[in-house]
Amino acid sequence: MKTIYLSLALLIPTTTVFCTKSNHSMSIQTNIVQMKLKNDTNEKFVYYVNGTKYEMEPMTRVGLSFPENTVVKIIDTKTKKEKELFTMSLDRNGGSFLVSEIKK
Repeated sequence: MKTIYLSLALLIPTTTVFCTKSNHSMSIQTNIVQMKLKNDTNEKFVYYVNGTKYEMEPMTRVGLSFPENTVVKIIDTKTKKEKELFTMSLDRNGGSFLVSEIKK
């Protein structure tokens, strides 16, 4: 019994050191797209990003900052279903858009 206990005691520290040495940090690079959106209408503008609801009061501006390929959606007033408004892409980065133009 002493032999088995001693063997296990020698294995545990070795395994712990091995696991600690094998840890590597990994970073995933994503492109963040930033743009400005101005609600130039007289109505509250509601949009959704990844299931989160955002509201803009009339005649206000907001800065959007989301990873590339994030889809911005609205609820179509006629069909009551989600409708894709636009996708955040690098060609939109730094741009400024009016709600009245993109809502058409």
